Amino acid sequence: MKSQFARHGIPDSVISDNGTPFGSGEFAEFSKSYEFEHVTSSPRYVQSNGKAENSVKIAKRLIHKCAMDGKDPFLALLDLRNTPTQVIGYSPAQRIFGRRTKTQLPVAEHLLRPRSADRTREKLYERKERQTYYYSRGAKELKPLSEGDTVRIRPTGNEKG
Repeated sequence: MKSQFARHGIPDSVISDNGTPFGSGEFAEFSKSYEFEHVTSSPRYVQSNGKAENSVKIAKRLIHKCAMDGKDPFLALLDLRNTPTQVIGYSPAQRIFGRRTKTQLPVAEHLLRPRSADRTREKLYERKERQTYYYSRGAKELKPLSEGDTVRIRPTGNEKG
């Protein structure tokens, strides 16, 4: 992480799962010394970690395909990072660097010059709003509880006794 932070800057927050490396006292000290907030996803709420899991799955599949074909996985990752996402319209490289990065595919020189991806934040917000709408469309408000109401909970398997 230190090399990534040196290359791209220290983020305000790092979101991770509750894996062993991120739960250590050493990582807590690291986050304190580099002055970033460490946020962990809930182990009981798989959807919160879905984006990271999907990214890992895509990268593993890409590297596996490269190994099967005898191709360079770094060039494949470069192409992946230069592919615009559907909703936002900018690639991850454009969002980070403000420009496309050069690949083996021919590209016009003016596309490699930095420029602001000015609508990125707005498009991300629109995407989040749309996801929230579809996620919540089947939800309904719960009635307020009153004293004496029966409440049932599903055990999580961690209870002792």
